[in-house]
Amino acid sequence: WTDYASRFSPSIWEQKDLQYILYGTQPMYLFKDEAWARQKEAIATSYRNVTSVSRIVAGHEMVDHMLLNKEGSVQRTRWDNGGDVIVNFGDTPFHDGTVQVGPKSFR
Repeated sequence: WTDYASRFSPSIWEQKDLQYILYGTQPMYLFKDEAWARQKEAIATSYRNVTSVSRIVAGHEMVDHMLLNKEGSVQRTRWDNGGDVIVNFGDTPFHDGTVQVGPKSFR
């Protein structure tokens, strides 16, 4: 298993977290003892962000996924229990008249 977030640089780690959020999956972390002190704040932030969505949608069926802009950098996923998340992978804020999502963020 080489797809764990803590193995990547901070910018890639942020992208991985947004992917986990978009699909409602759990993050994975793997580190050596000496890395814990260096990464514990990043791991805690990652965990809080990702599980804020996965706790709601875990075990539920994904029923819709769509691109909200032509670049594909803003995407929405919906689950059968009403869970709904919009992720902005881009570098600029997203506004569609009803919803706003900051760059490299989610709602």
